[in-house]
Parts: sequence; C-alpha cells; structure tokens
Amino acid sequence: MYARKIFEMDDWTVWLNLRWYYTLWYRLFCWCQYNKEIKLAKYSIDAPFDGYIKSNGILENSFVSIGIPLFSFSDVNNLEIAVPLLVRDFNQINFKNNPKVKIYSDATDEILVGKVLRRDNILERNSQSLNVYVAFKNSKLKSHFLPGNYVNVEIEGRTLSNVSLIPRNLVDNDDYVYTKEDGKLNRTHVEILSVQKNQAIISAEFADGSELVTTILQKPVVGMAIQTLDEKELRKQEEERTDSTNVESVALNE
Repeated sequence: MYARKIFEMDDWTVWLNLRWYYTLWYRLFCWCQYNKEIKLAKYSIDAPFDGYIKSNGILENSFVSIGIPLFSFSDVNNLEIAVPLLVRDFNQINFKNNPKVKIYSDATDEILVGKVLRRDNILERNSQSLNVYVAFKNSKLKSHFLPGNYVNVEIEGRTLSNVSLIPRNLVDNDDYVYTKEDGKLNRTHVEILSVQKNQAIISAEFADGSELVTTILQKPVVGMAIQTLDEKELRKQEEERTDSTNVESVALNE
C-alpha cells in the first residue's frame, strides 16, 4: 500500500509539472508576441523611394519568419539597364567621367539621356562580354521605356585619332584589307577598334597614295596588277551584267 501510494503521488506530480511547463511556455509565447506587436506599433517602415508594389506574397495577419521578403518594390522613374559589350568596345569607353548615353527605341522617335553608372570586372565566359550599367530617368512614364522593353543605346566613347571608317565586309577573317599601291595589289593588316552595324573603325599604317580595294576579289594574289574603274565604268559593267542576265532569263522562259 505504501509503495502504491508513492507511485500515485509521483504520477500526479509529473502531470502537474507538465501542466505547469506548458502553461508557462504559453504565457511566455503570448508575452513575446504582445511585446512584438507593441514594438511594431511604435515604428513605421518608409520606402527609400517612390514606386509601385511589384509583388505581394504575404497575406494580412499571417505569421512570417525573420528573413522572409514581404513584397517587392519597383521604381519605374529611375531605371537601370545592363548593356553587354565586347572587350574591344569596352576598352573604348572612359569610365572616369561617367560618359553620357542616349537611349532610344525602334518604336518611337523619343530619346532619353542617361549616364554610365558602373561596370563589371568579370568577363562573361559564354558571350565574352562585360556588362556596363546605364542609369536614366523616365519621369513621364513613357510606355516604350518601361521595364520589360528592349531599347538601343549609344555610349559616348573615347576620341580616336588616325583611324578610318570602312565597310565591315572589306576586312577578312585574319584582319587584313586589300589596297592598291603603285598599280599593284597589296595586303595590309588592320586593328579593328570597334564595329558599328555594317561599319568598322580600324587603325592601320597605310602607305602614302594607297587606295582601298572595295571590289570583292575571287582569287587575289599580292603583287598582281590592278586598275581603278571610275563610277561610269562600274555602272556600265553593272548594266551589262543586268542585261545579260535578263537575256538569259528570257531565253530560259521561252
């Protein structure tokens, strides 16, 4: 009997201890939550800039943990775009003076002006390019310059001297161009500084009096004799080729 009584008293004591523990934990939890609500009521969170809520994934009155984003905030007035540049184009920009940038779209004639804000120092392995970040303002919220659109940019570069602007197709795969010197064909190595659409900016040391060969040669041989045709002769040859082509096509149709 005595041993049984002790067992019952111990069991009752354990139950009381567990009840006391859960009651204390619940009171501490409520006290902590109440203190957090009081602290939250004393403070307000202000956005660092005017903008729009981009996404809102948290429901009202729901519990959140530390580190979980409540929402995304977007500023559509002050924008920033990343412009990938090849290394040779990247080297033609003077980043010390924050060069000016013109931003325009193919869908409109409007042009916005910005500046280079910063740059990357790590080369992108696949495209072999470096990103340049351009900042500009779209205060009137023009639709063609809102986030998600594609735009074109013109970045102010360095001032170059002793360079030439030639058609890109005149430079072969080995960075050579053909010139005429003293009535003979010559081959000159050039350095391509930049490529702008169908034009290439090159730097090379040409001999005095040399002329650039713009005709695509089938089997060029350095040292072979060549002559320059004026525009009338070139136009005449083109007309003769066109006439012969038309005659052949008519004969085939007949």
